[in-house]
Amino acid sequence: HELVRARSRDRAASAVWEGPATLDLFEAGGEELARLAPVGVGKGFRFTFAYTVDDLETVRDLRQ
Repeated sequence: HELVRARSRDRAASAVWEGPATLDLFEAGGEELARLAPVGVGKGFRFTFAYTVDDLETVRDLRQ
């Protein structure tokens, strides 16, 4: 596992919509995401975001 930072350009974002939200993370074989499920969720936001990634910079190698 590594912590990386994207080197990006040409960023664009849409308007932001706000409203009530729920979030369910389900168990999946070989995945660790469900362990990160929040204990509570407030309001939710929806928007579109796009950018071009030219490279990744390794900030920290977590395998060491």
